Amino acid sequence: EKVRLLRLQREFLRKCVSWSDVLGTVRFGNQKLLEILGEQSWKVPSKADAAVDEDGEDRITIMSDAVQAMALAEKPEKILEWLKTLPAPTKKETTFGHTCGPADRDALFTRSILLFLAVENIRDASTLFRGYMTEVEERNMEDLTKSYMKKDDGIAPSHVVFCSMMVSVCQKDSRTGPLFTWLLRSFKRELDMMPKAQIVHSYTTKIGKVYFDIQPPPSMMSMMESMMGGGGGMNPAMMQAALAQAQGM
Repeated sequence: EKVRLLRLQREFLRKCVSWSDVLGTVRFGNQKLLEILGEQSWKVPSKADAAVDEDGEDRITIMSDAVQAMALAEKPEKILEWLKTLPAPTKKETTFGHTCGPADRDALFTRSILLFLAVENIRDASTLFRGYMTEVEERNMEDLTKSYMKKDDGIAPSHVVFCSMMVSVCQKDSRTGPLFTWLLRSFKRELDMMPKAQIVHSYTTKIGKVYFDIQPPPSMMSMMESMMGGGGGMNPAMMQAALAQAQGM
């Protein structure tokens, strides 16, 4: 009964946010309502703590909805507090070619950074990235960066390196579009395996359009806006320079 009421409250809050988006003056809805929705969504468990509930909604999907609402509420510090409660990625989750999804912590971090960038909120993307590197990430950034550029070390591309580069290139001009395109290619498999991957790809499509004038097909743009509402190689020196700037944010 408690779970049923939590879900009913969440659905009510979703409708309130939708109403404030349509009739209000703030894009994506009232931010206080979005914050409350995020908090409520994070509380909703899967049925009997099972991997998947009767609606096909597993825990990572529920958490993904929560961070989306909190990102639109412009609350990176609350997302950071949630990420602190999640376990670090396992060897299985970071092995190249892994068949399981990315670690929950990695997937939620990346989803949040991409959404902040998609709605042109570089400030909060940078805040979340800095906080994550200071308070959450235990691994050495230099080692992760070297691994990202290797093809034969058996380690999957790092989410923190991908996010640091994304934040960095979005602060440059449109001439860094090729670097943005390479980043998406190099990280495509990780994005494809994230929960609600089509929504994640809608974020990257929006980023490409806003920052680099990469125009998606009209049909894709329409779908992307709707969602927003509710391995090649590269020059290592170029990557290192961009990463250095990102780390100095």
